[in-house]
Amino acid sequence: MQATKLRRLSAFTLIELLTVIAVIGVLAGLLLPALSGAREKGRRVACASNLRQIGIAIMSYASDNQNHTPTADWNAPATPGRPVSWAQALVNGNYCTPKTFVCPNDRRAPDPNGYNNLSYGIVVGQGNTTPSEMNPPGNYWIAGSRLTCPYLTNTSVAIVGEFIGSVTPTISHDASPYMTSPSDASAQLQPQSKHMPNNVLAGNFLFLDGHVEWNEKLNTDPANPVAMEMFPPPPATWNPPGPALPCPEPSESASISCPDDSSSFLASSSPIFVRFFARNTL
Repeated sequence: MQATKLRRLSAFTLIELLTVIAVIGVLAGLLLPALSGAREKGRRVACASNLRQIGIAIMSYASDNQNHTPTADWNAPATPGRPVSWAQALVNGNYCTPKTFVCPNDRRAPDPNGYNNLSYGIVVGQGNTTPSEMNPPGNYWIAGSRLTCPYLTNTSVAIVGEFIGSVTPTISHDASPYMTSPSDASAQLQPQSKHMPNNVLAGNFLFLDGHVEWNEKLNTDPANPVAMEMFPPPPATWNPPGPALPCPEPSESASISCPDDSSSFLASSSPIFVRFFARNTL
């Protein structure tokens, strides 16, 4: 009889049980935002890692193409109506894998046509809506430029940024896999990410020297000094009759001189650049 009484005294009452549940709920409410923030930081780090790998791939591509970065959407073996985007060129050349181009925050369903999702866009500079032969005349500014071009300050000029939001690009056969700047009138040409719901312009960016930075200071003001450094427009001194060279030749500016290696470049470059240089330098 005494044992039965002791067992009853050691049991939880309903009020005690409800109190424990309430305490657990309060603790969970306090911890979940912190855990969510930690997960988001982890996704940002993974995204930055993707961009570093893309940077290595671009450098490797440039070393095989006379120091030129891939163009936005007109890389060998491009043909009319059949573009080859910068990302596809890197994948086709085995410089990186399709998985590298997907940000952890890009939760889109797989493309129904079997194309790989693309979370990043290549930079072509503020106001530059005709960066390649897909949109004549094309000037190949930043995307397609030489890394040694003195018009570019490699430590401050971005070449790849996050590009998911109102646009849904894929690696293959995408009509617009590039961005101009945050001040572009079209949202489809602005950098976009999903890391900060209240600021789609905040994200990771890869720069021409290979380093990656997180930036949340961008806005749509065309005079924003940060944006002007990261997304410079094509030089005003360029005024050629037709497509401009990716890096101006010495004859185009008395004060700027670029390495003139077009003869060796023609011998070893991809067909698209052979045709491009033959038309503009011969």
